[in-house]
Amino acid sequence: MRGISNTVVMVCPDPTKPFSALVLDGVMAGMGDVLTLNLVAPSGDEDYGPLAVERATAGDIAGLILASPGRCSMATWRRRAR
Repeated sequence: MRGISNTVVMVCPDPTKPFSALVLDGVMAGMGDVLTLNLVAPSGDEDYGPLAVERATAGDIAGLILASPGRCSMATWRRRAR
């Protein structure tokens, strides 16, 4: 797969919480052996913001998963998409 990214990035508020862990397990099961998953999570018990998403999209990625995005994150990305 030369020249094509095989990395998917998942931004998740807290991957240790039961719901997030189930989502993460499902994503990993669905990816198979071809794709690699990078996880971006904020430190502590806080929601992620636009900087975490910017950090996640800084490289060459095949896909981005925003797990449970907060209102602030969604508003920021909606403005940028216009």
